[in-house]
Amino acid sequence: MIPYNRFLMEFTQMDEEVKQIFYDFFSNENPYLIAAETHWRPNIDMYRTEKGIIIKAEIAGVKQKSIKILFENNRLKIKGVRHDYSIPDQLTCQQIEISYGDFERNIRLDYPDNKRIDEKKINASYKDGFLLIYLPFRDLTKTEQKIEISIQGDE
Repeated sequence: MIPYNRFLMEFTQMDEEVKQIFYDFFSNENPYLIAAETHWRPNIDMYRTEKGIIIKAEIAGVKQKSIKILFENNRLKIKGVRHDYSIPDQLTCQQIEISYGDFERNIRLDYPDNKRIDEKKINASYKDGFLLIYLPFRDLTKTEQKIEISIQGDE
């Protein structure tokens, strides 16, 4: 008969070993798992100024023509694809840390109550592996118009 403490210790040790097996397989350092990935998310920085929002996405190695930017319902979507053309097929991989394939990033935008994004003035540039997107604000208080409404009735 196994004493209770020894059984608990063995069970805890087995639990730790199983956790380590899963961690090793699903961690970012498993080249088989990384090579099988087809989607990745680029890192972004987001800044807000008085005049608008600036988003910087790190997408080095992506051809500009494969990048699509969509703005709808206060959400910005950046999507595209990064291919790896530089590695010959006969090489054996030892480590893969760079993500390839399709990518997509959906960003919910927050801004002051009296501001909205001026969709017609959104612009973007791509240089040195960074995509910069400028989303200027339009001030709602300046675009309001006074409209006199006539009341129709019996008088």
